[in-house]
Amino acid sequence: MIARLPVRRVGSLGSPPSGSARGSATKTPARRSAPNAAQTPARRFAPNAAQTSARIALLGAAVAVGLGLAGCGNGGAPAPVTSTAVDLVTRTGGFPAGQRTITAAEDRLVARCMAASGRTYIVSKPTSADAPAATDYGLYSAQHVDPSADRTTNDYYLAHLPEAERTTYLKALRGTAQAAVTLSDGREIAYPTTGCEPAARTMLYGSLENQVKVFYVPQIVGNAVREQVQQKPEYVSAQKAWQRCMASGHEPYSSSAEARKQIAALYAKTGPTPATHQREITVATLDRRCTTNSRLDTTESTLTREVLAALPEPDRQELDKLAATWRKTLEAARATP
Repeated sequence: MIARLPVRRVGSLGSPPSGSARGSATKTPARRSAPNAAQTPARRFAPNAAQTSARIALLGAAVAVGLGLAGCGNGGAPAPVTSTAVDLVTRTGGFPAGQRTITAAEDRLVARCMAASGRTYIVSKPTSADAPAATDYGLYSAQHVDPSADRTTNDYYLAHLPEAERTTYLKALRGTAQAAVTLSDGREIAYPTTGCEPAARTMLYGSLENQVKVFYVPQIVGNAVREQVQQKPEYVSAQKAWQRCMASGHEPYSSSAEARKQIAALYAKTGPTPATHQREITVATLDRRCTTNSRLDTTESTLTREVLAALPEPDRQELDKLAATWRKTLEAARATP
């Protein structure tokens, strides 16, 4: 089962980092900079010969991601996890729009907290859920857009504060005390426990521990599930259809991940030039068309639900609890003025 996180206190760490006011993945599980499921490499697991299952040790506990486990142990097909749990693991469905709502509420709470101590905090511009679909992989904007150069962002405001004032500002934002957890993939996640940012997260999630679990546990489960899904014949067949489609468009990549990797390598070589951006758009557009035509996305979604349904019941229940926590957080965010 997914157990309670064994959080250890790091204590006072002195002055917080002087970078972005939102922090990095090594300092705090901030939604913008922490690795997502697509970026975090999946771990390799040796299947158990008896039940061909993979196990993920998570902070001294285990989450089972099984192959062929459906219907085992209880004499019938297991109940599927909730749709919210699936969205949380895959970062699809209602998750993106819901997380934007949570992000916006957190920003408002942080701004009010900072204002109470006489400090300015610039709330991020809301991102519309109805915004047009991206035409690229997002690699160009990641390299070309510098939040600290945008006068409408808090990063810009922070970057232009005098150093001494910036230090006290960051202490007010996220304090100096931290706690840390070690994930099953070896990453240590340290996060602030005092200051306006942790206070806002506590108000929304109920506790900082909840926030860390909701952010990271579904990612780890998703990585393992993805590895199992990609071994299934139905996925392999759809993937081959995707490859044929890409090759017919003169883009013979082995996978979407490989396409993004090569485009990223091109950016590393050329920088964010218009020509490289156009190349990214061309490949990403064909990728999406081939994904639809090959039914790779729908096949992956169906298989993902099947693999999640094959989790042992205690672990399905734990995922559903995390999903319930996220839903409560979303409700709290919607009620936050």
